[in-house]
Amino acid sequence: MPPSARSIGTCLLVVSLLIRPWSGAVAASGGQTSEPPANVLSSVTFARADQSKERAPLRVESVGTGEKDLCMVKVHSASDKTIVSYTLAWKLTDVIVGNSGPHSGKKSLGSFAGSPVTTTLGPKKSEKTDLRQEIVKTVGTTIMAKQVKGMWMIVVGVKEVVFDDGTSWTGNPALFRSED
Repeated sequence: MPPSARSIGTCLLVVSLLIRPWSGAVAASGGQTSEPPANVLSSVTFARADQSKERAPLRVESVGTGEKDLCMVKVHSASDKTIVSYTLAWKLTDVIVGNSGPHSGKKSLGSFAGSPVTTTLGPKKSEKTDLRQEIVKTVGTTIMAKQVKGMWMIVVGVKEVVFDDGTSWTGNPALFRSED
């Protein structure tokens, strides 16, 4: 039986990191900012991508949303091979609230790929990687540039996996949807 949505946190947790108001940061810089403030994600929820149909050999188990673990992503190898590198990606989508709770909508503001993570992740093992700087920069810049209003969701998934035997697997971030 799969873990409950609550136990894995289907990652629809609201980011609560409030370092300084975004409007104050923009006002203090004369209306221009080169780097988005960390709290630009305060109106964003996180979800892990459902890549079961793609048979992803590496899966996102959770995305941290607390002050200390914001954007800390836990991945789990579903492969029988050792993974030597992987690239995570995220898609910024609107939020639809249905009977089963919030999930990703059809409107997207873009997909973004992180830097490759070098690892030696054995079969059926898990590890965490920190995407805070990359997510704040890519999504924050998009939110600021497009003056986005309302609630949005960041759906995090696996873009690419490279194995120790030289083979690889590639996913498609444009297809990322949250698990319902």
